[in-house]
Amino acid sequence: MNPRRGVSKNVCRERYRAISDFLSGTGIDITALTTAVSPYLVKETKDNKQQDKNFYGEPVVNGTVIAKALQDLTIAIESKIPKSSSPIEITATGDTPSYISTAAVGNTASLVAAASLEESSQISQHLTTLRMRLKTRLSDKRWSVFTNYDALGVKDALEWFKSLGFTAGGSKVTIIDLSMLAHEVLPFICATVGRMLLEAREKLAADQRYHSPWVIALEEAHNYARPARQDEDRGQAQSRKAFERIAKEGRKFGLSLIVASQRPSEISPTIISQCANFFSHRLQNPDDIDHFKRIIPRQAQRLLDQVTVLASGEAIVFGSAVHVPSRVQIKVPSQEPSSVTSAPYADWSEPQNFPIADVLKAWGIVEVDKPSAQPSAKPAE
Repeated sequence: MNPRRGVSKNVCRERYRAISDFLSGTGIDITALTTAVSPYLVKETKDNKQQDKNFYGEPVVNGTVIAKALQDLTIAIESKIPKSSSPIEITATGDTPSYISTAAVGNTASLVAAASLEESSQISQHLTTLRMRLKTRLSDKRWSVFTNYDALGVKDALEWFKSLGFTAGGSKVTIIDLSMLAHEVLPFICATVGRMLLEAREKLAADQRYHSPWVIALEEAHNYARPARQDEDRGQAQSRKAFERIAKEGRKFGLSLIVASQRPSEISPTIISQCANFFSHRLQNPDDIDHFKRIIPRQAQRLLDQVTVLASGEAIVFGSAVHVPSRVQIKVPSQEPSSVTSAPYADWSEPQNFPIADVLKAWGIVEVDKPSAQPSAKPAE
């Protein structure tokens, strides 16, 4: 029961008795709850019989006190639940993270050496194409994010998780900036991170999965969580399947998703169907608006008609977290994001030079200027 949500005195009394009967004989102390509910346990005489007093729908007046007693009681009940004594089953599979050096990845000679003499010639022919693909991929700097772990000192899964901030006393928020990755590489990285995080939660013991839950915020999710297509490339398929699995199974392992996108119609329907709450900022595309209208309650559809005229920071909020769909104003954070809208007329009215030199330096085309060495003083002749 939640006494702070307008529970009547009669209902509070009945729920207290249900809790009392359920916990009888367990040794769990419910004195605090009994004291809080005692004003509603009074009797009255009617027709020469003692019976519970009828409060006729009056709400409880000490909801905060009852809620505190219930919270303490919940902790006492959880402490009585026996912990899982069975050890975690350790099974290595093909998905178990294993360290493989970059040199070993590019060396296919070991595969040929492992084959018999009769098969070595045939395997060598089949590996010719693989060798060329590996050589091309390893020499392509766009894919260096997959092969630079040796240079970064990441030798095992523990070091990889530490690089994401999984250390004692570390920050509770980790930002993985993938904005500068190539478009072809992005889905593969997202799929790898998503799978690793979900499988890490799955390896927890059953009584530990609901502790320290994780939330993954997917920014610009339409770039790597698109709906399935016939011409879907491999990276997009892997990424979509990884986050669809998190959306469907992550809750029971303590892993949730926040999906942010400017094109909700380009997000996998499987992921959208598992979302419980929605914050809709201004939308202009009719496909995106119709997409939302198909999944929201009927009484909220009229409110969604305002989505095209929302101001900056306004949103339509609906879902299980709000009783009534509402139009809200999001508070501006103390540290505002660098997302100011350009003002072309004001900027173009004054002559300004585009900082092309800074762009070339960031691109790696022009070396960053280094401070020149001070000329040494020559001794006087």
